[in-house]
Amino acid sequence: IHVKGTSKSAQLKVMLQLTSRKDILIDQTVLGPELFRCTDFQVPPPYDGSEEVARVQVTIEDPETRTLIVDSKEVLLKRVVNRALILTDKPSYKPGDTVKIQIAIFDRKFLPSTAKVLLLDIQDPNSRHIAQWRDQIPQQGILSLSFNLSPLAALGSYIINVEDTRTTTSFLVEQNVLQKFEVLILS
Repeated sequence: IHVKGTSKSAQLKVMLQLTSRKDILIDQTVLGPELFRCTDFQVPPPYDGSEEVARVQVTIEDPETRTLIVDSKEVLLKRVVNRALILTDKPSYKPGDTVKIQIAIFDRKFLPSTAKVLLLDIQDPNSRHIAQWRDQIPQQGILSLSFNLSPLAALGSYIINVEDTRTTTSFLVEQNVLQKFEVLILS
């Protein structure tokens, strides 16, 4: 914010208007003829979904000159989304095996994130949820989880979904059938 040409003091107000609420970001008296200030502030997540159009309104009132200046701009607020890398200890399993999963969570600067993972689930080939974890907190950006497949697990491709990061991967459950062969020894 750069305010120039005020008298001895002026009132500065910056407001963020969202769909669901209004937040006052700055409400202060500006002393002197000039103010230049950069400021950081937190905004709530978008009201419904991953983004929301909001309006930032700046009001400057100079009581000495009886001047009121109001200006506003629209801004796009986007939900901060972490990213994930999902790995399993093997690409395929047999029914009854233990599936070991490691998930690396990264923030938008690609640094390890310790933000809570709200929902992680696993779906079988029939789209049934067979395992689920809620509110997991990564240790130094890593989640280590495991679960046991049922001995009667459906064969096919299973999906691991980390909902907060919109990241998925898959693994296979296959019945390993030994190949039959015949050995002939000719003498």
